[in-house]
Amino acid sequence: MNNVNLIGRMTRDAEIRYTATTNKMVAAFTLAVDKRNEGTNFFNCEAWGKTAEIIQKYTAKGRQIAVYGELDNDVYESNGKNVTRTKIVVREVTLLGKREDKTENVDFTQETAVDNVPVFGDDDDLPF
Repeated sequence: MNNVNLIGRMTRDAEIRYTATTNKMVAAFTLAVDKRNEGTNFFNCEAWGKTAEIIQKYTAKGRQIAVYGELDNDVYESNGKNVTRTKIVVREVTLLGKREDKTENVDFTQETAVDNVPVFGDDDDLPF
């Protein structure tokens, strides 16, 4: 099982790009997560599609967010050597607070981000 849950602050505004073949949006950003005792870890993150749109629209440098996703490794060659870069592929994002530390908890998952897709709470709400 490959699951990652992190809460931290964005170190920069998300870098937005689009894939060449399918024109799908990709948001790349770095998340600073405080360690339990001292110091900070920095994680490279990448979100796709609707999740990337939410990150572009509602986040900025310094914004506290929670991300849920999975670890992924990019392997490429640089100067004749293989380089491995680990990143978090973000599946869901939750906006936790504004940069001014006002508490605004908004949960955006891929299911709720898509227009006209019902989200059902329990089995009694299911249409079948």
